[in-house]
Amino acid sequence: MNRQEIDLLAYTLLMDHKNILFEWATGCGKTKQAIKGISLLDRDKHNDVLIVVAERAHIKNWIDEFHKWGYSYLLTDVNFDIEII
Repeated sequence: MNRQEIDLLAYTLLMDHKNILFEWATGCGKTKQAIKGISLLDRDKHNDVLIVVAERAHIKNWIDEFHKWGYSYLLTDVNFDIEII
């Protein structure tokens, strides 16, 4: 599976399902695809976004990724939370 196929699969999963769990290998773009998917949500429908991480340090990593990919506005535009398992 190449990067474009992974991107398309991620997009399709995000649009077709309410809850998604990405468990692909490191470096496949899970975080970026999740953030891009969140950006496609209809903000008029007041979608809730919950990201569940395994460690406290991952919360900062996610927030950093939102800024890195130019989606920092999403941190305040959607009902958004990051929680630890």
